[in-house]
Amino acid sequence: MGLFDFLKGSSDKSSAVQSFMQGIQALTSSNYQNAIQYFTASINSGGNIGSDHLEACFFNRGQAFKALRKMEEGANDFKRAIELNPHKESSYLKLAECLFETGEYGEPHEAAKVLEECTRRFPNSHAAFMNLGIAYVKSVQTDKAIQAFIAAKRLGNQDAERFIQQWC
Repeated sequence: MGLFDFLKGSSDKSSAVQSFMQGIQALTSSNYQNAIQYFTASINSGGNIGSDHLEACFFNRGQAFKALRKMEEGANDFKRAIELNPHKESSYLKLAECLFETGEYGEPHEAAKVLEECTRRFPNSHAAFMNLGIAYVKSVQTDKAIQAFIAAKRLGNQDAERFIQQWC
């Protein structure tokens, strides 16, 4: 690698970081369309920016899409974030939220599949079990819903019993 290549790579990284930071600022200011543009620029900046950076870009861009009610685009970005880092619980939960909103109910329900994986990876997450219970209710799998709500209750979720009484 020559000096020019090294400097160009450094410039690409700097541009990626700058775009990412602008995206975070736009996201926290509820300027979602600009956030999407900045995160996209960061993703497309080139250079060796690393999978952690890319995962953060896809996750945050997914949040901006979700805020604009562009659930399919948000779901695609959360799926990409999971591919890059399958150890981040919030990516699974956000993906499931997008799937709930798009109405992608299959057999079994798409959100339930995501949340089943989430509960396998994060067995102490009452939020994952609560959302899994809701996904099962929506896909008319009452026995599984009850088990998920019981797990959420055991993990400390205060609403789980009410959900069992109301929906199961």
